Amino acid sequence: MEQEQKEDPEKEIKVTFEVLFDLLRNEKSRESIQKLDSSFYTDVKNYILEKSSLMESQSKTSDLFSATERSKTEKQLTNARKIIKEIYERREKKVISMAINKSRISSNLIDTTALLKDEKEFFEQVVSLLSGWRGNILLSILEGKEPMPSNTPINIKPKEEKPTPENNEETSDPSKKSVRFSKAVPAFIGQDLKEYGPFEEDDTTELPIEIANLLIDKGNAEEV
Repeated sequence: MEQEQKEDPEKEIKVTFEVLFDLLRNEKSRESIQKLDSSFYTDVKNYILEKSSLMESQSKTSDLFSATERSKTEKQLTNARKIIKEIYERREKKVISMAINKSRISSNLIDTTALLKDEKEFFEQVVSLLSGWRGNILLSILEGKEPMPSNTPINIKPKEEKPTPENNEETSDPSKKSVRFSKAVPAFIGQDLKEYGPFEEDDTTELPIEIANLLIDKGNAEEV
């Protein structure tokens, strides 16, 4: 493997072949996703452009030395692209795994601080998609209902705020039932694909009748 001279950290180009190799090794050796500099993708792009420019300039000279150097640069660039692809795919797999855990437990305990900006957006979109289909299929089946058709649009709406007693009086809805929680209940996705909770013991709120009845049947709440 060709060794490159360590670059000055003050330079704009922060990525070298050695850096990429070390990042891949770290990503392989740890279960959690490693934290990268926020400019990582930009730095990688600059590295690719720099090597491509170098290879182009080397090809303009016909002497044997330049041809040999161009061959080395081309080989390194090819290997660097393979490493970048593997780094991305390993991080991609970890982001998807994090999204699966988030959609299952509806918890804020999933640490996303090591994700890059684009990875966070990817994570949130995957969580939204997984949560939607979980509500579509699993929760429907658990309530003894057929899943929605696969062509039914799935739209995850923002968490519903707990209504105050004043709001309950002003917006009384016959399709809802007021309940008081007898124990703490973590956040969950209802059949309507809305997120409810989390709720603490003695919290009072209005919920769709089917959800309220299910909570009452399980002993988690009582009608008020």
